[in-house]
Amino acid sequence: LRDSIRGDIYSYLTNPKATKEDAETIALIDIIRINFTDDSSELKAGIVDQEKQKETSKEVESPLPEEMLATDYDFALNDSLARTGTAKITLKNFYTVHNVTLSSAVLDELRQMSLPLIIEYDAVKFTIPIENITTNIVTENGDKVELTLTKEAKDSINKLFSPEKKDLTDIGLPYYSLDIKGIKEFSRPVSVTFSLSSADLNKHNPQNFTGVSFISKVGAIKQGGSYDKNAVTFTFQTNQSGTYGIFTSTNPGQHIQLVINKNTAVINGKNTYLDVPATLLNNRTMVPLRFITESFGADVQWLGEENAVKITLDGLELQMKIGEKLPGFDTPATIVNGRTLVPIRYISEYFGAYVLYLPETSTIEIYR
Repeated sequence: LRDSIRGDIYSYLTNPKATKEDAETIALIDIIRINFTDDSSELKAGIVDQEKQKETSKEVESPLPEEMLATDYDFALNDSLARTGTAKITLKNFYTVHNVTLSSAVLDELRQMSLPLIIEYDAVKFTIPIENITTNIVTENGDKVELTLTKEAKDSINKLFSPEKKDLTDIGLPYYSLDIKGIKEFSRPVSVTFSLSSADLNKHNPQNFTGVSFISKVGAIKQGGSYDKNAVTFTFQTNQSGTYGIFTSTNPGQHIQLVINKNTAVINGKNTYLDVPATLLNNRTMVPLRFITESFGADVQWLGEENAVKITLDGLELQMKIGEKLPGFDTPATIVNGRTLVPIRYISEYFGAYVLYLPETSTIEIYR
């Protein structure tokens, strides 16, 4: 049966316009998964069955004990470790949804190796710091972790989030979502890299590109990013699970960089001096009120009788009383050395900015 339909299967797999119905006319999906891949260098999770992956893994020295490998994706990851030294899983793009399951023992080994988990799917690559997948998360999920990657229907996403209202223009690439069961916010930022090989770079200037996260109950969030001309890719970082895309922005917005206990900041590439540096208080990053409001272009009013400040920006108003906790937040505005310090995350997100913390360098990045 395999030999009789092999040519048709190959035509299906190499045809980007093929549909699920096309596949069903030539063979069952399981026949493709079990029989198509012969070349061990093309081993991909989601294509070859578990027994075939076991056989292929034996061709090179296995970095992980065979008894540790329990899922197809464990075997694919082990094969990547053996061949490239990276913990990478490459998924075939003829599925619109992939459910990736990795066992706890394999994840424990990755933690010891301090290797990120890399997942490539179609035009996107997710680089996930292994610190995000804690032992608690794995235990709660039955000694395994489940990741779901989806190529999303753009019409439904656009209708829900209306990115065009944020001065964003679609460059024609798909949207992808990443969901790790039990995790909504990442303790270490996840890198999202898009291949731009199919984008029209003559029509769309990469210097105006921005990564965008579509976050439920939050909206479409611009997250900046960097263009790699040599690799023809665009990479940005996110600290929340959601759906991601690449857009051009007619309004470059603001990009603010701060480092804990450092008196300099960078606003849209220009250095700025802070008379009081960003500091940690109750494990929250606090910054001078004047710095953040001037960076955003907000109006500030001091309410002396109430010992409070009122911030107004783009029709939004926020009032904070010194020493009094903010709604849903554990750290109030406070005065240090005669300067009013406010919690950067609370202020930024209240006025529609996105805050990213990079623990390795104690850096805070704000996009608005």
